[in-house]
Amino acid sequence: MLALSKEHENTVREAGDFVVELRSVSKYYGELAAVEDTSLGVRRGELLCLLGPSGCGKTTTLRMVAGFVEPTSGTISINGVDMTHQPPYRRDTGMVFQSYALFPHMSVAENIAFGLENLKWPRDKREERVDEMLKLVELPHLARRLPESTFRWSAATGCPSARTRDETGSTAA
Repeated sequence: MLALSKEHENTVREAGDFVVELRSVSKYYGELAAVEDTSLGVRRGELLCLLGPSGCGKTTTLRMVAGFVEPTSGTISINGVDMTHQPPYRRDTGMVFQSYALFPHMSVAENIAFGLENLKWPRDKREERVDEMLKLVELPHLARRLPESTFRWSAATGCPSARTRDETGSTAA
């Protein structure tokens, strides 16, 4: 189970300019506490890694931030707005899952652009952002290739306030 110390909770309450903030968040599945009384804050530009053994609540916490799992108690704020009960599409977040779920019939560039297309970005802006992301990860030469061993970057392309990635070392190429 994931639980942070009360010392950290005091730090969170004193600070205020967090992109992502969890306050006393818990998630129970019946009697089982997957996450218990967890508070944390992440400022713009900070990188937070949740480390722990399998089953301790890391993925559940990420899924709560993204809106795929609703906490049993506590609040989750994004950019200072309480998003605890908002669905994923109303949150300014992106999440890359353990299995990347690429569309095998689409090129790397098309997979990256997929999220932006769903957000109704104009074609020229999508292409510009895809090029920018491919250059950022030094993969422009793979833009037209099918994604046999390439992982999905579409969660990061739309400039969400918060990006989460689950199990970064397990399958990344």
